[in-house]
Amino acid sequence: MNDLGYALLGEEKNAAAIAAFELNVGAFPGSANGLDSLAEALIADNQLKRAKAILKQAMLLDPNLESAKKQLASLETPVSTKNSL
Repeated sequence: MNDLGYALLGEEKNAAAIAAFELNVGAFPGSANGLDSLAEALIADNQLKRAKAILKQAMLLDPNLESAKKQLASLETPVSTKNSL
């Protein structure tokens, strides 16, 4: 299901990708990676508040998940700081 979500995300079919990732999370609620993937699709769809909450869930399940750490740090960085880099 994760592969399908990424295929859809690659085609910029964000809503369908989110649905696929949500199904994956429903089937594997303890998967930090599944939550991280869902957050990636939410970010692509500009659902940043929800993505941040999902990433925090992922970090509770796996505090060492690097992709979740990076995405969460990116969301918590003020926009003005990002633009000045």
